[in-house]
Amino acid sequence: GQRLARGARAVAYSENVTPGGPEATGVRRSGSDLVISFKNTNGGLRSYSADTAIGFEVCVADACKYATAWPSGDPVLLTDAPAPEVTSVRYAWSDAPYVNLYSADDLPAVPFRLDVK
Repeated sequence: GQRLARGARAVAYSENVTPGGPEATGVRRSGSDLVISFKNTNGGLRSYSADTAIGFEVCVADACKYATAWPSGDPVLLTDAPAPEVTSVRYAWSDAPYVNLYSADDLPAVPFRLDVK
């Protein structure tokens, strides 16, 4: 209910609040790591119940595997991805995902799939 009210405040009433959780805006290579950038973090990303963020996958063509993801302020670093071969990255990509990545104001990150260029 609070998330719906927050969206209404942003859209219908033009209040200066973030309407939803963090959204991925892009992915780039940084050496052997992948860096995923986000918007709407409201002061940084955090993971609950673990040092790492759960639910990130790296894909090579149609074969995907889970990857270790480290929230680092606004971006997330994927450190065990075979960077040259990865074609896409996805998050919370299942029917009932277990995830723990949130914004600084406790809104959950939005599921996504991004192509790695």
